Amino acid sequence: MFKIIVASAILSLGLLACKGADVPIAQSSQSAGIQSGSTVSSGFKGLANIGPTCGGAIKMDGLGNCTMPYAGKFDVQSCSDNTFSQCSALQSFDSDDQGNFKVDLAGGFYLVSLHINSAVSGAFNFPKMTHVQVVVAYGAYTDVTLNIDSGIRIPIICPMIECAAPPSGCGYVAPVAINNQGCAISCGTLQCATEI
Repeated sequence: MFKIIVASAILSLGLLACKGADVPIAQSSQSAGIQSGSTVSSGFKGLANIGPTCGGAIKMDGLGNCTMPYAGKFDVQSCSDNTFSQCSALQSFDSDDQGNFKVDLAGGFYLVSLHINSAVSGAFNFPKMTHVQVVVAYGAYTDVTLNIDSGIRIPIICPMIECAAPPSGCGYVAPVAINNQGCAISCGTLQCATEI
């Protein structure tokens, strides 16, 4: 009984001696997260955005800013190396109303994903986000931007092109020039009956 009490007292004194010290936290294959009471000055921070958020049709020459800050939950996985192929669940974090977040983690490799809430995501699995690979260096915070897809798809309204009225017996024929948005940018080739 005496040996157990002495061992417990020695362990408690050792923990008290380390409590105030700035001890680096080593990454392990089990968990690289920060435990309560640990001291760390590394991790990742940044902004979460969701978009597009503009409803209805928009013109090609006036896309504007169709994103806004995203307040939500994200999951972090700890990975064994920079291939990000061997990862295990570590922790979750939330971005605030302005989309800002800061996560304290030891140096290492992490995979960040949007927390899936089946009650919210609906039949089309939106919002969604591609996994983001994050490398955290010891003693530093990595800047990260998380872009969430809202699922809103905006129809494109092409600008009108003005074509002069063809002369009598003539007309416009393909090919009509089209830009990368699928909008016509020419009337086609003018062809007259005498050229046929």
